[in-house]
Amino acid sequence: MEITKIYLDEIELSNQKMIELKKIYPHLASYFNTFWNANGANCLASTLAALSESDVQINWIITKWVTQDSFFHGLVNYHYDALDSSSIRSLNPKDVLVWKGEENALLHATFYLGDGYFFNKDGQSFINPWQIVTLEKLISTWGNENISVYRKTQLYI
Repeated sequence: MEITKIYLDEIELSNQKMIELKKIYPHLASYFNTFWNANGANCLASTLAALSESDVQINWIITKWVTQDSFFHGLVNYHYDALDSSSIRSLNPKDVLVWKGEENALLHATFYLGDGYFFNKDGQSFINPWQIVTLEKLISTWGNENISVYRKTQLYI
C-alpha cells in the first residue's frame, strides 16, 4: 500500500462535489478513487465502463484489459464520434479524450465527468487506481499533443 501512494493524484475535491458526482454517475461511484486487487484493468476498460451507465455492464468490463480495436468498437457501439481538434476547449460531460501516438496508436483514454474532472486510470497494474483527476494532471502525464475528443452523437442523446 505504501507504493500505491506514489500513484495517487491528490486533487482538491469537496465532499459536496464528490456526492454530486456519485449522484450523476452512480454506476461509477463505487470505483471513484479505488484500487483493484489484480493487474490487467486499463484506461480503455475504465472509459468504456463509464460509457455504459449500467452497474451490470460496468462490473464485468472495468476490471478487464481492453485492446485498441475493442475500445474503438465500443465507442461505435455507444454512438460516439470524433470531433475536430478544437473541441478540447469546449468539453461536455460524458465526452471521451483519447491520446494517440506514432502511427495513430492509442496511448490513453479518459472519461469527462464535468466541471473539470475526469474518471481515469493511468495504468494496467493493481497499483494504478481508478480516480478522479483534472485536465491539468492528464496533460502533465500524457501531454497536450494528439488529443482527440469523442462525443455521443446527438441522434442518440
